[in-house]
This record gives sequence, structure tokens and C-alpha cells, in this order.
Amino acid sequence: MDSLKTLMDKKEYELVLKITAATEDPTSMFYRISALIALGRAQEGLDCLLENRITLESNMALLIKVHFELLFILQLFDEAYAEINYYQNLPYVSQEVEEILKDL
Repeated sequence: MDSLKTLMDKKEYELVLKITAATEDPTSMFYRISALIALGRAQEGLDCLLENRITLESNMALLIKVHFELLFILQLFDEAYAEINYYQNLPYVSQEVEEILKDL
């Protein structure tokens, strides 16, 4: 994971995409989505997030933040309202997640 962080810091986004192409690790997936955002490919990032949402729920706070960042970049505000309801109806995860949802 340190290598992915280093690559992101060096703005080697295409290399991050290559390394994470077949990943099933949530942390690597978040790096993949971040690289897609950095490359201006937000729709691909959203598609990746939605395809792997269950896996990414292992870090719910980060998932929510990234998900809404993508929706806002893509100006999908109606979808954002629907997603707030989705996340609010999930079982309790943590106070941090509750605060994020409250702020949204």
C-alpha cells in the first residue's frame, strides 16, 4: 500500500491504474478511484465504486466521502440525495459515519 501512496504522491496515476486493475483489496480500490478522479475520469471512478460498494463498505466513512465527492464532481445532485437515504438506512457503523451523514 505504501507503494500506491508513493505513486499517487508522484502523480503516477496511470501506473496506479495498471497495478490495481484486478485488485479486490478495498484500500487498493480506493487508490484506483482516486487515480481515476485525478485523471479526470470521475464517471469511471463512480462506476468502479458502485461495482465494488460492498467490498468498500469495510471503510464506510471513506466510502461515503469518496462517493459524494464523485457525485458532486459529476453534478449528480438528485442521485446524491438518493444515496443519503441509502446510507442512512444501513445498520449503524460508527459515530464518525453518523456525523458525515448528518453533515450531508
